[in-house]
Amino acid sequence: MCNQITGHGSVYVSQNPLFKKPVYLGDTVVAEVIESLINAAQRRVF
Repeated sequence: MCNQITGHGSVYVSQNPLFKKPVYLGDTVVAEVIESLINAAQRRVF
């Protein structure tokens, strides 16, 4: 996913998942990414 947003060589720094229900082995989890700020000069997405 990181390469699709900022391109090759980008670094994934962190995430803060919030699950409203328990997630068990074998469950499918769907994630949504919200870009709040893009700093093209430093190649960072917040």
